[in-house]
Amino acid sequence: MALVYGSQDYSTSNTLEAALSFMVEQIMSRMSVCKPVKVVAVHTNGRSGIVGTVDVTILTNQQTVIGESIPHTIIYGVPFIRIAGGAAALILDPKIGDTGFCVFADRDISSFKQTGAAGVPPTFRQYDMADAIYVGGWNLNVPPQQWIVIDDEGIDINAGTGTLSEEAQTMTSDIVDSWTQNAQSIETNVVDTWQMTVGAFDIVADTFDITVPEFHIIGNLSVDGIVHCTWEGNSVGVGFGGTGADLSATGGPNMVVVQQTEGAAFTVVPIGDLDVTVEYSNPVPTPATLGGIAAGSTFTDQTMQEMWTSLLYPYQAPAFTGFYIVGQTSPLEVGQSIAADP
Repeated sequence: MALVYGSQDYSTSNTLEAALSFMVEQIMSRMSVCKPVKVVAVHTNGRSGIVGTVDVTILTNQQTVIGESIPHTIIYGVPFIRIAGGAAALILDPKIGDTGFCVFADRDISSFKQTGAAGVPPTFRQYDMADAIYVGGWNLNVPPQQWIVIDDEGIDINAGTGTLSEEAQTMTSDIVDSWTQNAQSIETNVVDTWQMTVGAFDIVADTFDITVPEFHIIGNLSVDGIVHCTWEGNSVGVGFGGTGADLSATGGPNMVVVQQTEGAAFTVVPIGDLDVTVEYSNPVPTPATLGGIAAGSTFTDQTMQEMWTSLLYPYQAPAFTGFYIVGQTSPLEVGQSIAADP
């Protein structure tokens, strides 16, 4: 028995209804409505340019009446979709190898693709593959490496191995619950104002550099570690010290910032008012006599006053060079009194 090919089989009735049904099916088969496609080329004008086009190949091949597969030719210059409103857009352009769908307009859209304005279709074609529009994002076997997630758990921005870049005239971020940013590098260029309202802001980094003309903190600054200041020819101002002592107008020649007692406020005082006690200890005996310090002397907790006094004012033993008294002509015994001059 011979094989039967095509859209009819042995159960197809030889009636006018069957003939009309066959004719309708043949006409409908010429209509293109929606087909899965794969991107083979991307034509864009860069991140900040207008939306571009893609070249695609259809993933559902044609077939002959005997079942032979015939691939479609490439459809060129297919516009793709961006999520946009006015001059704002979420830019996520297709890549070669992406899979998605093409929908086909019911009229010739070639003029609209060039002008973006209303006009008369230049031909009478309908539901033609030449009037395709690409809708992507259906990459079945490609898990994302970068993403923006907005759900009930918060906002998650992950740039993967790329760079997270933000540039705006004014950028305001009000975060209610959670905002996670992951990237190898984050570049932020804010021309005017960047205002963020967060419950907590934690930064864990090897280095964190801020270059601004003025860095103003409203509130308390707590530092667990060492604060370093590199001198570059500008003054380092300290407004208050300790528990709030005002240091802003108490400077002057020979003034120093001190804490007189443990736990007290830092204040500014003349250096001469300080009772500085610097003690000196040395267990090694001195090799020679110097001033009032004898050879072989050692020192334990000696103040600077004691050291200088010992050095400059040695002990002087009493000595008599003569017992001659002016006006006394007779010898005197030890302990004898004489009259003093009036």
